[in-house]
Amino acid sequence: MVTTDISSSEYASQVRQVMTVARKLRDIGAQVVLDIPRIAVIGGQSAGKSSLVEGVTGIRVPRAAGTCTRCPMEVNLKSGTGPWSCEITLRFEYNQEGQPLPEVFLIPFGAPLTSPDDVEIALMRAQAAILNYPRIQHNDFLTKSKSELEVYRTNDAFDNGTLKFSKNVVCVDVFDEGCPDLSFVDLPGLIQNDERELVDLVEDLVRSNITGECLILVAIPMSDDMENQRAMRLAREVDSERRRTIGVLTKPDTLTKGATSAHQKWKDVLSGKEHPLMLGYYCVKLSDDVERASNLSRAQRNDAERTFFEAKSPWTELQANPTLRKRFGVGNTVADLSTQLSRLLELALPGLRTKAEQLLAECKSMLAELPRPIAVDASTEILTRVTDFCQHLTATVNGLDCVTSEDSVSATDGKTFVQQNRATYLQFKRRIRSTAPDFRPFEDHKRYITPSNPDDSDDDENFYPMISEAPQNQGPHNLYDVHRVIKSSIAWELPNNTPFDAKRHLINQFTCLWDAPALECFNAVASRLRLNLRASVKRHFHRFPKLQGYMFMKIMELLSRQEASSAVAVEMALKLEKDPLFTQNTHYLESCREKWLSHYKSVRNNQDQFLSTRQVPAPQYETGEVETAEEGYEGPRVVHPFAPRQRSLTITAAERALSALAELGYRNLSEKDLARLHKAPDNFQEELMVMADVRAYFQVAYKRIIDHIPLTIEHSLNKGLAKSMKTSLLQQLDLDSSEASKRLKDLLDEDPNVKTRREQLETRRRRLEQVLLELQKVGV
Repeated sequence: MVTTDISSSEYASQVRQVMTVARKLRDIGAQVVLDIPRIAVIGGQSAGKSSLVEGVTGIRVPRAAGTCTRCPMEVNLKSGTGPWSCEITLRFEYNQEGQPLPEVFLIPFGAPLTSPDDVEIALMRAQAAILNYPRIQHNDFLTKSKSELEVYRTNDAFDNGTLKFSKNVVCVDVFDEGCPDLSFVDLPGLIQNDERELVDLVEDLVRSNITGECLILVAIPMSDDMENQRAMRLAREVDSERRRTIGVLTKPDTLTKGATSAHQKWKDVLSGKEHPLMLGYYCVKLSDDVERASNLSRAQRNDAERTFFEAKSPWTELQANPTLRKRFGVGNTVADLSTQLSRLLELALPGLRTKAEQLLAECKSMLAELPRPIAVDASTEILTRVTDFCQHLTATVNGLDCVTSEDSVSATDGKTFVQQNRATYLQFKRRIRSTAPDFRPFEDHKRYITPSNPDDSDDDENFYPMISEAPQNQGPHNLYDVHRVIKSSIAWELPNNTPFDAKRHLINQFTCLWDAPALECFNAVASRLRLNLRASVKRHFHRFPKLQGYMFMKIMELLSRQEASSAVAVEMALKLEKDPLFTQNTHYLESCREKWLSHYKSVRNNQDQFLSTRQVPAPQYETGEVETAEEGYEGPRVVHPFAPRQRSLTITAAERALSALAELGYRNLSEKDLARLHKAPDNFQEELMVMADVRAYFQVAYKRIIDHIPLTIEHSLNKGLAKSMKTSLLQQLDLDSSEASKRLKDLLDEDPNVKTRREQLETRRRRLEQVLLELQKVGV
């Protein structure tokens, strides 16, 4: 087996330099802002990861039942002359909640060690210090024994504040004349048989450390199947192209002589036939417990490992291949890893400088975007913001654009606010229309289909076809229903006088339904105004949380009072429609009455056409001559069976009657007018007139209420609040009082988030400037 002594190669000085630069960058926290290439060692419990770290470093690492490594351990091997030594440092990059600290700080942990035998207990103490900092000072752990340290692995300790795992790092610098220059981070072993929360916590910790330009060193025990390796599956999640993953096969001595299929399987893995990786696999034979107890030197461990691979099959056969021969042994593994990492760093360093310069420019730009400290006195600043807020509110309720001192462009939310209110008012209109009384001029309306209603030429849409709401009235009223209302309303009226109470009763049936739609309309507009005010308060006062909270409280109090008075105004508008029943729009009332009376009589006289059992013929095409548009004939038109034909070859009796009346001087009459010439077939004339009177009054009152309620809401709520807002707020602030100055200054305390953000950016700026300085020192 051939080994390479990197420390004596021509690249030794260059490798040592780039490793040193990488370490310095990590020490100043550059890893938080830049992706610095590194090697991360991962594996499951009992995968031989600890033995691998010991074999690479020559030091002993803590071992215990269950999970032992509970925070990352960064190992830096440094070659050079002089006696062996080891220095341990605690690097804190995160707080107790796992969030990045503004500044990375290093704490030397004890004096330098001069014997490898002292490293294990020192690492246990350092890890305990990491898991308990700052609750317990690190100096308290420098002299604790193993039994004393075991206390911090119990549930009681975890309940009292000891972390189960930490992202902060124990740094181990090993100075050894015979080792190559290498740096890697040893991560906690993956666990499976534990609480789900703990399993996920470890996986997240490992995953966060193997992303980016990181060489992932996976310890794979040959005593288990490759398909069972959770560490390998995790590596593939972050390295789907398998270009950064390196497999290290451990425990080859667990394969018995007769396990031929297992031997063949691992031979195929090493040769790249199974589970191939771009950087391939290595195979190492690490010290067992007996060899560890013997304290073998590095040379003795290497000799024992070389003897194993040269004497055991099938490893002897595989070493006949010169390429595969370099894949056996800790020495070859470490040498290749050192070369791989140094090349990766050499390629990355120039890019790191460019990236750091870009990030520094962005950082300075973000600092410039943060608000500057207040340059005027508190009262002036607050008065300016209150004025801007009130101008914005006025513009909003009027549907106008508004430019304030906080805006670089005009605010266009005023038009949106008004448009949304208009949509609410249109919905209110439709809800009111849906309460129209449904009179049917039949004795028993259930035997008839619903007749169509006459078009309302004064509306922007026909009454029934365009209603989006389901009817909210009290159901159809036929002639007998109206007759009962009339009879029950008779008091001392003379004969042939319809009681007014009958009409009042029928009118009240729909006006009592107007309260709910009006209340819903009011609440919708009030809620929209409240949301708009919330957003506007945040927009104008967000920089100062105390001021924002104070203004929000006062503005909401003013809004509540305005809502209460506006609700009273809406209630009064509704009462006006209930008593007395009154209108001076008599021309429109009479016009509607005649239209509806004619309609009811026409339906009444032709009620046979509306029988529900009547056979309805299929649509027909109109024949004979038809009128066509100027552009040309558009084809036959479908005519509804109940609709009068526009033109026909046969003259109907109605047409002959209208022609005869025209000759007598009665012109401009329609078929509906002929109904007036008929004597009523029964004694329901009074009921038909009551229907027409009530339906006509609905039309008048409906047109009145659909304007009155929206205008009441707009003037009493929206415009009323905007008009009184500034005066009320200034009275609340009491700017002229003797205590105003101190109180206003207190309200202008800066937003802690802005302050924190500024501090974070300043920290980032200093960190990036340090990165560029370190890179400049090595000529990058």
